[in-house]
Amino acid sequence: IEGLQRVAVQNVQVNDIYVTPTMDYAGLVVRVAPNPLPGKPPVITIRHDSSSQGCVADNDFGSHFHVRGTFYR
Repeated sequence: IEGLQRVAVQNVQVNDIYVTPTMDYAGLVVRVAPNPLPGKPPVITIRHDSSSQGCVADNDFGSHFHVRGTFYR
């Protein structure tokens, strides 16, 4: 992520990079959709290599990553 700029959750776009709070794990934003709940951040899908799922997985930032981490562009 060196040389990239932080992006606020409400400004995330496809192809942004997601990094966990401990900065030891990363993924790629593959989908961003408006949240049906007013005032809530967008629904963000992150593609990452998941050893626990045994595959390259697409998971929701809200439920899988518990809305924790940072985005970069």
